[in-house]
Amino acid sequence: MSTPALTEVARMIKSESGIVLGASQLPSLQAAIVRVDRELTPEALLDRPVPPETMRRLIEEITIRETFFFRHRSELQAIDWYSTLDAARARGSELVRIWVAGCASGEEAYTVAILACEAFACASPPVHVLGTDIAPIALEQAIAGRYSERSVHMLQQGIRERYFTDAHRMTCVGERLRGLVQFRRHNLVRDSIPPAGEPFDVILCRNVLIYFDRPTVERVLGALEGALAPAGLLLLGAADRLSRQRLVPMRPLSKANLRTGAVEIGSRPPVAHAPPPPTADSSTRAASDPRATPAEAMKAANRGELEKAVRIAREVLAEEPLDLQAHFIRGVAELARANARAALEPLRRALYIDPNFAPAAFKLACAHDALGEVLSARRAYERTLRTLDHCATEQTAHSNQSDLLNITGACHARLRMLSRPSTPHAIFDGIE
Repeated sequence: MSTPALTEVARMIKSESGIVLGASQLPSLQAAIVRVDRELTPEALLDRPVPPETMRRLIEEITIRETFFFRHRSELQAIDWYSTLDAARARGSELVRIWVAGCASGEEAYTVAILACEAFACASPPVHVLGTDIAPIALEQAIAGRYSERSVHMLQQGIRERYFTDAHRMTCVGERLRGLVQFRRHNLVRDSIPPAGEPFDVILCRNVLIYFDRPTVERVLGALEGALAPAGLLLLGAADRLSRQRLVPMRPLSKANLRTGAVEIGSRPPVAHAPPPPTADSSTRAASDPRATPAEAMKAANRGELEKAVRIAREVLAEEPLDLQAHFIRGVAELARANARAALEPLRRALYIDPNFAPAAFKLACAHDALGEVLSARRAYERTLRTLDHCATEQTAHSNQSDLLNITGACHARLRMLSRPSTPHAIFDGIE
């Protein structure tokens, strides 16, 4: 079912919330309108200004709040609680400030609080979690903290006993968690970011950007980055990554493709080699080849055509701002061009999209290292090692084992060097 009135209501919803409804979703929008009010029609919604409560209920009806405790737990392992607390104290705060944007019914916000309690091994860890969502009914459930078995099926028995109680066939959040988590309504598209006016040490915005179009994704992503405290961590979600990712095969640690792990280990850091100049044939291809895919950027990088690789990656990102491969290739190409400062943003964004992507963490460390940013480099090398440790099976499945050992060895070598006074900068060779 598609009518001009229904299409206009979809446009109004996009303007209010950023949520994009395609033609195939208009029948669901029609059903949502009926659920809000059986007497309501799209035409009636356009006859007069839509009451804010009606718009909020419409948005609530069309969003999918599929969530549960400890969902995609491996992504949350990217949070290094003690390092994050150190960074918070360095900026004068005794609390790690965490924002869960698009928290739905609250399971993720409470999960983060549980992880903090477990990491700091105390009932009142130095954290404050803010959960926000656009949907009031979802927030009411989050505040109530009462969940069915579907939401808590991933909870281990010990976690249940420590943090929850049972009442009337529901699992209820205990008081120790309630004291760590606050909920409030916030609209990522229309309200100010950050919502509380202060920066956050950790921001989670998982599986929210899938609702937005590309310009909105880029705008919201930039605002979230701006809301981070120095050394802050932004985590996006698997659904955001998979819904936007171009299905181009990529083996980032393959010797046949982009090299990320083959670095020389020794007392002196490796020195970047100047890439070979492009041939006349390759220059002609660069001018005439209209394709812009991560695979083409990879090929250009492997030929030593680093400027072309960066250009193609930028073109891909103009269309797909959450393309993990394009961000990574752009970052590594910039690093190989001895432009470490320009490499930071794409490598950070690659890690926002997939916090378990160890090659991006390693290359980010190399970029900070090349810039002489010792503290940031150390944190990134340590994060690389944690990621390799937490996701050893997954990394091994997609990578060459010797390359993983090279990355691990390089991280340890650089951490040893960075712990000494007057450590020389490292400029790592990123593309072979």
